[in-house]
Amino acid sequence: MWYLPYESHGITATIVASFVSFISVTSLFSLLAWAAITGRGPTERPFLKTHIGAYFLSLMTADLSQSIGGIMNIRWIDARHVSVGRFCTAQAAIKQFSNVGAALWSIIIAIHTFRLLFFNSHTSDVTCFVTLVVIWGGIITIVAVGPTVIQTASKGEYFGITGYWCWITREYSVERLCLEYLFMFVSAGISLIVYTLVFFRLRGNLIAEGYRIKVLSVNSSRAWNLEAGRAVMESNTMSVAWQLMWYPVSYTFTILPITVSRWVEFSGTTVPFEVKMFASVVFMLSGFVNTLLFIATRRVIPPIKLRRKSTSGTSNVHPGISIKISVHATRTQQISSANGDPSYVIALPSPKFSHIEDQAYELDDRSRLPSVPEKAESRLSGESTGISVATGKDGYDLEDGLCRDAIPR
Repeated sequence: MWYLPYESHGITATIVASFVSFISVTSLFSLLAWAAITGRGPTERPFLKTHIGAYFLSLMTADLSQSIGGIMNIRWIDARHVSVGRFCTAQAAIKQFSNVGAALWSIIIAIHTFRLLFFNSHTSDVTCFVTLVVIWGGIITIVAVGPTVIQTASKGEYFGITGYWCWITREYSVERLCLEYLFMFVSAGISLIVYTLVFFRLRGNLIAEGYRIKVLSVNSSRAWNLEAGRAVMESNTMSVAWQLMWYPVSYTFTILPITVSRWVEFSGTTVPFEVKMFASVVFMLSGFVNTLLFIATRRVIPPIKLRRKSTSGTSNVHPGISIKISVHATRTQQISSANGDPSYVIALPSPKFSHIEDQAYELDDRSRLPSVPEKAESRLSGESTGISVATGKDGYDLEDGLCRDAIPR
């Protein structure tokens, strides 16, 4: 297929978008690798050690391969036409690999976020490893099964010329739908459902008891305001879930134009060239968008460290341990025993501390912090959670998940 002059300009726009994503993703990978090797960058290194970090890197790998597939259009622009051959087959395989990969990893992140937020369910190392093996193995199998199993002599090549670049040929339209578009549509649907549930969860309309979800009626004055105890216990989880949800949501928005364009084509209506190119440009910017999201939310799942400081005015909730809690929400709210709303403090088991560098201490078991009602007044204001723990004459301050020694010794 030979390009007309205006078509060359449109394809060039997709190449530019692909380069933007490629540079963004490779720069992010380089930064993360530098932080991991040098030990610098206290935010990025712990993130990469988490399960969601592995899923995120998998998503970004799919975005990287997608940008490479778009950059390969340079050859067609230079020749002013698309031709069959090994290069064409490689581009088609890379495109399917990246499209299916981005869809599946967006689904995994959405499901992981749902389990974390609603059931406080944490994935084991074995489950994470199995997920990585199964999903990546499935992606490779989906790409390989076309030319090796599905392709027939009567229909011709499975990978070949499809308009302005190479992909699954028109003779295999059913396979296009089932082995690529279906994953993209399902991913967008799951992301929409989970995002809606997360929205109402954060608003306070949905709560989880065990593995059961209950619907609550919350008036506007109390919407978005958690009870004090739940705010202390769940504020970090809520923040993590909200930030993670932006990845599948961004994926949904980047595939929306191309999804609409494809469905219009399926109906038999001709889609203008400009619309096709706009949809392709937005789609090729997926890597750039996800990189921006990571930069904006790079402190997701921060490390929890304790620092020593002197403290006063604490409340004794456990023998030998005193805790002072300040909870800040989006609105100032007075919770008093007069209206029947209890305030909460955190009751900690006997803490175990392990010494690490620079006199920082880490709480060994911090996965369960049960809330204990206390008939006292509390005030909520601001947007963060601070906890002070006193053991003897030394105090430890936990604030926003990142703390260091307040008074070096």
